[in-house]
Amino acid sequence: MGEKAVNANIKIMGTDVSDLCIRNARIGIYPESSLDGVSAERLKVYFVRIEGGYQIAKFVRDLCLFAVHDICKDPPFSKLDLIICRNVLIYMGQALQSRAIESFHYGLNPKGHLMLGHSESMSGYAKLFESLDSVHKLFTKKASRVSLATERAFRRFMGKAPGPLTRAAVSAPLLSKLATARRLAC
Repeated sequence: MGEKAVNANIKIMGTDVSDLCIRNARIGIYPESSLDGVSAERLKVYFVRIEGGYQIAKFVRDLCLFAVHDICKDPPFSKLDLIICRNVLIYMGQALQSRAIESFHYGLNPKGHLMLGHSESMSGYAKLFESLDSVHKLFTKKASRVSLATERAFRRFMGKAPGPLTRAAVSAPLLSKLATARRLAC
């Protein structure tokens, strides 16, 4: 986007479970050797030379928000246009992968995109995402059946109802029971 990015409403959010990784990301300092593939023009525009390497330019760092966040335990972020999750899911079992992918689906805007790492797969999630580019692992969100929060609360209340939920499965009487149970629990 170049100079257009300065006037655009862009926020880049970086998360990790490690506080140390987040602190390092906020600083944005890279050794020269790690930027071998970056052109001299990009280095000049987006980085500042410092002793021992480069630091990401302040105008880029100002677009970024970093937070410690566990994609499988913490509530998902919402209203995102793009989620890039590269080489994380491959280290998870099927249950955690499913929870993470459902959270990504919930967090994306209706036309939002998800990009995964080359070793990661979306098999089994065709109801949630459509493949846009299989080589680069880029997917777009499909319309949702029921919100993630409603589905999770319903499954907890009903003792893990089998199969995917649809709006028909989450009928008004069941939602009423769920709401009553939640009020009593508080």
